[in-house]
Amino acid sequence: MANYSLPLNSAKKYASENSRKLLRLAIISCVLLLTAVSVFFLSPQDMSLVLLLLAGIAGATVLLKWPELGLILILIGGVSVPDVGPKNINLPMVMVVTLMGIWISDMVIRQKKIRLVASRTLPPLFAFLFVSLLAFGIGQFPWYSFARNAPLDAQAGGLAVFIVSIGAFFVVAHQVKDIKWLQAITWLLIGIGSVHVTLKIIPGMEPVNHLIFRSESIGGVFWAWFPTMTFSQMLINRKLHPAVRIFLGLVVLGAFYVSIVQSYKWKSGWMTALAGVAIVVWFYSRRWGILLALIGIIPAIQVVSGAIASDSYSVSTRVEAWLILKEIVLVSPILGMGFANYFWYTPLFPIRGFAVQFNSHNNYVDIVAQTGVLGLMCFVWFFIELAFLGLRLRDRVPPGFPRAFVYGAGGGLVATAVAGMLGDWVLPFVYNIGFNGVRTGIYAWIFLGGLVVLEKIYLNDESGLLKTQPVES
Repeated sequence: MANYSLPLNSAKKYASENSRKLLRLAIISCVLLLTAVSVFFLSPQDMSLVLLLLAGIAGATVLLKWPELGLILILIGGVSVPDVGPKNINLPMVMVVTLMGIWISDMVIRQKKIRLVASRTLPPLFAFLFVSLLAFGIGQFPWYSFARNAPLDAQAGGLAVFIVSIGAFFVVAHQVKDIKWLQAITWLLIGIGSVHVTLKIIPGMEPVNHLIFRSESIGGVFWAWFPTMTFSQMLINRKLHPAVRIFLGLVVLGAFYVSIVQSYKWKSGWMTALAGVAIVVWFYSRRWGILLALIGIIPAIQVVSGAIASDSYSVSTRVEAWLILKEIVLVSPILGMGFANYFWYTPLFPIRGFAVQFNSHNNYVDIVAQTGVLGLMCFVWFFIELAFLGLRLRDRVPPGFPRAFVYGAGGGLVATAVAGMLGDWVLPFVYNIGFNGVRTGIYAWIFLGGLVVLEKIYLNDESGLLKTQPVES
């Protein structure tokens, strides 16, 4: 019997290529027609909006072919590009939503099947997303009679932070298929951090630093990942030229000079960086790790106790706030009280005699208050799965960049957990860091998604995907 599978596959491939060409031709034709009409009938102000729309269409067309370029824009936009919409909506948020739309549309329209990465890190995220949606729903109920709920836009904004952050992880895990893109975003992060640190150290260059970078956007997550990934590549990537490794070592020293000497009072910088680098050393060499612990335990205790003593008011008020929030959350401990609502309930529970609104400055307390114990369990479950994935990958990936990335991501994971304790850096609270914190807070989700990319390449089968039933046309 003749075998028609090969001609059939070729026909399908030919039809798919033709459909893409027709789609591109249709887009180009529409753009040209829209431009011609705009020139004759629109005012200059309306014309600028049309040009912005055309730029968006052109960008979407490029991202259809190279979605990984969106990650480059996210990293650059997180530290440099001004807000692109109201309420501090920024380029990283817009880009993640765009990449999610492209990914989902491609599966539904072109592939006609849902294909997900076969990774144990996905179930906790799906569960976290489901719990968050439930929490948003119950957040519409009044939990305290003498206080109103947060406005709907604030609640929607809080949910958006969770969806965009989780979405960034999904996009990286599914859209990045070549390790070269992991190399690109890693070296871009190192490059951004190197320029920022250099401008902070050189006298008189602070105005240039403010011109290039949005310093208020460079938060705890940035400092959790930039020094850690730089140190990991310097220590573990033996394929780098010795001069490059020396340069990376100087960058790490510069990063600690900026974060400790210049900005010692800001604990979210140097504490997260120290945690990340310490984990890299520990997993690279247990002997070094034990030696470092023995030598550094007393200085570390002194440094931490000194840091707490120098900021005792902040520490004590935060602890008091957490104890008050524990009482507030008891009204709905399983699913929380919905997004941003607790901020409006706090005046009912005076802190130090003052009936004022306050927030926790802590990601874990925020998660419990907004999505309950179930939300926190899903979040911790996700981090545990990532830790186990890193341990599985540690000796399974080849030496060089991949192994250094795994070690750096392990350190970054712990540093991110520390950052969440020091502030709402990982999932910014809308009434504290807000959307502005998503700019670099999303870096953690992107680079943790890189672990799943390596899982696809080195641990899973050839495709690394979990195939599901085709989508009905």
